[in-house]
Amino acid sequence: MKYWPLDAGRIVTSPFGPRDGGMHTGADFGFVGGSGGRAVYAVQSGTVIYAGAAQGYGGPDPAGWLVIDSDDQQGGGVFEYGHIVREVGAGAKVVAGQRIGRINPDSSTNGGVAPHLHLSYMPREYNPARKQDPLPVLAGAAEPGQPTQPSGGNAVTIFGIDISNNNGTVDIGQVKAEGFQFVWAKVSEGATFRDVFWPRTRDWCRRVGLALAGYHYIREGDANAQADNFVAQLGDTSIPAMLDFEDGSGGIDNFWAVKNAIEARGVRVALSYIPRWYWEKIGKPDLSRVPGLIQSSYVNGTAYASVLYPGDDSPRWAAFGGKTPDILQFTDKALVAGKSLDANAFRGTLAQLNALLGAKPETPGAPDYEREIWDQLRLRWEMLGWQTLIEAFAEVRDKVLGTSDHGKTGVRP
Repeated sequence: MKYWPLDAGRIVTSPFGPRDGGMHTGADFGFVGGSGGRAVYAVQSGTVIYAGAAQGYGGPDPAGWLVIDSDDQQGGGVFEYGHIVREVGAGAKVVAGQRIGRINPDSSTNGGVAPHLHLSYMPREYNPARKQDPLPVLAGAAEPGQPTQPSGGNAVTIFGIDISNNNGTVDIGQVKAEGFQFVWAKVSEGATFRDVFWPRTRDWCRRVGLALAGYHYIREGDANAQADNFVAQLGDTSIPAMLDFEDGSGGIDNFWAVKNAIEARGVRVALSYIPRWYWEKIGKPDLSRVPGLIQSSYVNGTAYASVLYPGDDSPRWAAFGGKTPDILQFTDKALVAGKSLDANAFRGTLAQLNALLGAKPETPGAPDYEREIWDQLRLRWEMLGWQTLIEAFAEVRDKVLGTSDHGKTGVRP
């Protein structure tokens, strides 16, 4: 399956063929009104064989080009994407329709041209002497969007951000335009702090269609007071919650107490940010039943999230506490919407992430005392002659008082 390299509304600004006394060995694409910063998508699945600075296309890296080679099962041939800022690196496996970069808006690093995408096609191996018009190959191509899981292929990995009042106002529209697909945003902390940026972020994410969770930074103290604070600021109990459990959050019992208190107020807790270092600090408790485990382990450097990402097979994804992380926060210095932000990776499609966010609450790891009391009262016990506690008590009462009430079933309010 093939996808157009730019979003709907694109135009061909310069076709393949003779131009200015020479040969234009590709097709140029752009948008009316300007193309700088617009997302670039992989035409078909394949492997990146060249990436970064390139003569005529600009530099330094990550400005320049991408060249992606596809085997016969992926559609065959090689596509060359020029005048872009790459968001994947050499050796990366990409899926058809996946965002791979953006049109470079800076003429000082894009080869000195007006911002546009130059797309070349070679029908077999990479060979600039055999470039052909890519437009016939794109006939019938799908519009880019959320990539699907290729049968028998590599899993899709999507990216998101984690923000709070510490980041100020984040342009969520630009976050969406840069290809991020989910946002975790701070709602509250402890029993009193409320993040004033949350309402704006919440409403903005809804407008642009980004997956969203609101998070509460757990502090030691009254779980019910923390739950009241979080739910009041959340503003919509249909939004899934994330618990930020780290320095100053106390022991694992406090985690479960706050989780249970929030869910008792009608909000689903879907995610649990518990970094490995804090898990070790509090004695390595069992995490097998925590919802949506998020681990943090940061790579070095400042760059685009997809460039910094250490990969689906990175040891940073290693299990701990009896659970493999569902999400990896791999940097606190991703370049996103003009800011340096925390970035997360999810090894799956947006539909799979939404399923995780929409999952029913897990069975709490802390004791459910109401359930235990109910079981104690209704179950029949061998030690009591297979009677319930009520039946056994009635039998004892009859013997002590000389009554004959045992076996009666009437009740009064």
